[in-house]
Amino acid sequence: MNDSQYVRQQRRTRSARTRPQPPYVPVSRPGGPHELGQNWLADHRFPAEMAEILRHAPPQEVLELGAGNGAITRALVAAGFRVTALEIDPRCAARLRRTFAGQAAIVEADVPRPSVDGGILLVRRRAVPLVRASERRSYQDLVRVAFTGSGRGLPGILHGHLPQRAIRDWMAAAAIGPRALPRDVPARQWASLHESLRESLPDRRRRPAGRSPTEG
Repeated sequence: MNDSQYVRQQRRTRSARTRPQPPYVPVSRPGGPHELGQNWLADHRFPAEMAEILRHAPPQEVLELGAGNGAITRALVAAGFRVTALEIDPRCAARLRRTFAGQAAIVEADVPRPSVDGGILLVRRRAVPLVRASERRSYQDLVRVAFTGSGRGLPGILHGHLPQRAIRDWMAAAAIGPRALPRDVPARQWASLHESLRESLPDRRRRPAGRSPTEG
């Protein structure tokens, strides 16, 4: 490189540095960053399985929410469905229009926001279960009765299902107030009630139809 070529290169470099840069617009690529909350399919068998399930439904249009890279769209179109696909990412939407031109309607839009709050539930399995596997059915019956019964407070909800004296003793020992609801009781305390009342718990396998577990 001679002196004149070096000077020209330096001028081009300085010009590029001072030239106004366009604002940064995040774009999504399959397998890349998830700026807009994308979750790309990892199991490639899923689109075909979904199309097979819908094949038995009455013929009608299919609305796909969040088409992404078009994996499910492709399977639906191949199965003969009339597809309208919504996609918020403008780059993905443009790619979908090119791929499915004349085959599917691609709409660049976000889906309607839900009117309720969302959240993430993280479940960790206990190393030692609170209830033995052989007693799981009776424990589930107890919890089902508590959470589906009617009444004011636990004594009222459990009335007619379990001995009232035992319920009062359990609540006193666990420091549970008379107005407490089932949602206020942690799993460990439900397990302690189950342990102390195993013989009195409702068991649909043994109880005659129409009889209360406290009868007889």
